[in-house]
Amino acid sequence: MKPSFPLPAKVNRQLDRPPRKRGKQIHARSTGKDQVPVLVVRDRSGATADFKLTAIDKKTIELPLQAILAKDAIFCSDGAAVYRSVAYKPRNYPSSRQPRCQRLPYSER
Repeated sequence: MKPSFPLPAKVNRQLDRPPRKRGKQIHARSTGKDQVPVLVVRDRSGATADFKLTAIDKKTIELPLQAILAKDAIFCSDGAAVYRSVAYKPRNYPSSRQPRCQRLPYSER
């Protein structure tokens, strides 16, 4: 899960953008300059961890996942392309029955 939150500008006395009005929608779909990507991870026991990311790419997402997940963990995601580049996907499934849960390849590194 990788939501994006508006970047707060309360601390800065000089804004590099025009001020926003309250309740005004920022960018509906993309992560623009004024939004921060966040990675939220939850396990089956209910423990939650969140990480502020600088970008949404393989390098940035791989480091927090390595630190928190076990070597034999099975990673279930929303199927975003960046997760497919991080996780190992078994190849013995037919393409119509490919699971979204994937084993992470940390033991192979």
